[in-house]
Amino acid sequence: MLKLLKLHTKTEIKIVDLVSHLFFFLLAALAIFYREERLISDAGYYFFRVVNNESFWVEHDRYILILSQISPWLGSNIGLELGAIVLISSLGHILFYYGIYLITRYVYKELYSGLFLLSIQLLGITSGFFVPMFEFYYAMGLLVLFYIIFKNSQHKYRHIVLMILAFFIITAHFYAIILMVYVFWIYALENKDFRVKKYLPYALLVLLFIVLKPFVISDYEKGKSADFLINLEHNVYNFEYLKAWLSYIFTNYWDWALLVLLTGGLMLFKKKYLLFFSYTFFLVVLIMMVNVSSYGFDLSRYKEQVNFSLMYLAGFTFVYSFKLLCGNTTKYVLLALISVIFIFRLQNIWDDGKYFRNRLDELKSIIELTQEKEGTKFVINQDDLMYDANWSYPLETLIYSSIYFDKCVTIAIDDDYYFEQNNEKLKPSEYMFRRWEIYDLSRLNSKFFKLDNSEYTRIVIGEE
Repeated sequence: MLKLLKLHTKTEIKIVDLVSHLFFFLLAALAIFYREERLISDAGYYFFRVVNNESFWVEHDRYILILSQISPWLGSNIGLELGAIVLISSLGHILFYYGIYLITRYVYKELYSGLFLLSIQLLGITSGFFVPMFEFYYAMGLLVLFYIIFKNSQHKYRHIVLMILAFFIITAHFYAIILMVYVFWIYALENKDFRVKKYLPYALLVLLFIVLKPFVISDYEKGKSADFLINLEHNVYNFEYLKAWLSYIFTNYWDWALLVLLTGGLMLFKKKYLLFFSYTFFLVVLIMMVNVSSYGFDLSRYKEQVNFSLMYLAGFTFVYSFKLLCGNTTKYVLLALISVIFIFRLQNIWDDGKYFRNRLDELKSIIELTQEKEGTKFVINQDDLMYDANWSYPLETLIYSSIYFDKCVTIAIDDDYYFEQNNEKLKPSEYMFRRWEIYDLSRLNSKFFKLDNSEYTRIVIGEE
């Protein structure tokens, strides 16, 4: 391990360590400041599931979700108030990566591991920061840990740890398998190690997953697979689409595009031709798959998640390419560049947070209207809202009313309330968790959430 450190000067070590710790600190500060805004959509969904059940909640056999739920699970089981659980839950998403950084940096002496992990959290990410509960984000954090242990560790039990990590990664997301193959290939090229037996256990694990997955595939995953095939058959992918995609990328993901171009140029300059063609191959394959998975060029949190595999590929390879450099001056220039990109994304997150804060203020003001009314279940017209309600509105209102108000309430929008005649199905002893799920009140954890046996009542926003 000491030999690895000797590859770097003392100045380089100090600068890289400072940059890594600084950006993790800034991410933690944002997570604390925007802790409540980070409960929209899937983040709020899983938070509520864990706190209400006081146990982990796994869907689609993506067991890596357990790692994202440790903080709220711990908080709900040791008796913290709901507001405190919200805080440690938001911070926990950052501490997961920071914990990996501390292990890889100070146990395995990988100087640039912090930049690997920071690129996952920042490259191409803006609104995605506010929905951190995405299994693919976590899988890629573990893939960095996997790569560094696989490359550096000689411990006799390392294979047990690596197989556990591989299980979490492989079962998290299909794209995670592709990127795991890429990481293996990078390692093989770097070390000229093409011994099949070294990679065979992980190949068998992937094969086992592929064989068994059809027997436990969820309806959601079936739908995603069907959408992929439909898009592939019916969407038009021509030169005009390619031009539109390039315009979209250089306008909205210029940071990613810049790193891709610099990385490819560096590989060619250093005559790493095999590495360049390998990188280009995986890049093209993922670009094609991403555009089939999600056709079009909108800017949204979902689109950021779809594009995330491209972000990982670019960030990981760019940081890895530091090792191709001979002079420290060039390293410092590229380190400064990626730091500027991180600052740009942090600024975007800060600015985007203002939207989510205003949305939350509107939500709280509507909850306040309910406090003087009878009952605990309400309906509003989403057209009267200034900000997007999202499908998570009923459970978000449960959470925030429990934290800030005397009376816990749930508020549904018309689109959800009338979805497939939910309005006729709902009984006074039930509540609508979200448009697809109606639950009995007895399923609420009374330590945090209390609703009464009443009908849904309409609120008209702006009424006196």
